[in-house]
Amino acid sequence: MTEGIRQKMAAEKEKMSSMNRQEKIAYIIDYYKVHILIGIALIALIIGVIWQVFFNNQEVVYHFAIINEEMNTESDRQMMDSLTEYFDLNPRREEVTVDSMYNIPYMQNEEGVTVNLDGSPSSDHSTYEKFFLNMSVNAIDAAVMPESFMTYCNGLGRYYSDLRDIFSEDFLSRYEDRFCYSTDDTGEEYLCGLYTDGTVFDASYFARSAGEEMVEAYGRQVLAFPAGSQHTDRHEAFVQWIFEVMTMPEE
Repeated sequence: MTEGIRQKMAAEKEKMSSMNRQEKIAYIIDYYKVHILIGIALIALIIGVIWQVFFNNQEVVYHFAIINEEMNTESDRQMMDSLTEYFDLNPRREEVTVDSMYNIPYMQNEEGVTVNLDGSPSSDHSTYEKFFLNMSVNAIDAAVMPESFMTYCNGLGRYYSDLRDIFSEDFLSRYEDRFCYSTDDTGEEYLCGLYTDGTVFDASYFARSAGEEMVEAYGRQVLAFPAGSQHTDRHEAFVQWIFEVMTMPEE
């Protein structure tokens, strides 16, 4: 077998001795193209694995849910970029997520039919289930919602933190005029959130094109913090971002 390999190598060497440089390169590429392609594929695979392990291993450090506003993935992306900058994150390692894909029907008409805010009947409960599933696994850190949805949730159980338990008195004093109080399913009153008047989450801004009736149907919007939030250390910065960065733009 060794002798056969030697003869083959000698024949290849003799064949290439009569070729010029360009002919040699073309011959090598054509003769070894399968080996070259396999080598390139292996190198690409190794680089891909290294990139995923060392450079693209992002951890979600905050998740913000927007309930029953306009579902807009482009706006979500812009807010994610803004929060990434505001939190001073390393985008290779850390990630914030903003999700407006929560169109949750929770109101009922006189016939007992579940309806959307505009009064139209709704049979799609997928985002309802998505929201409460994410709440049950503590996947949501903050949420903006209609005050009526907050009231609905409080009728089911205590899903949201009392702000007096997660913020200092000094910090809360800055937002005293925004306090939203409600009662939970036991009848206990608590400070459940902050009204988002004057921000882009104000119904008079995001629902303005839907007409006054829809703006009134949305009502005041509330910023709340689920009781099981995993990233409480970022809550203060998030509140400041809402009320300092996401202010309603001048017309």
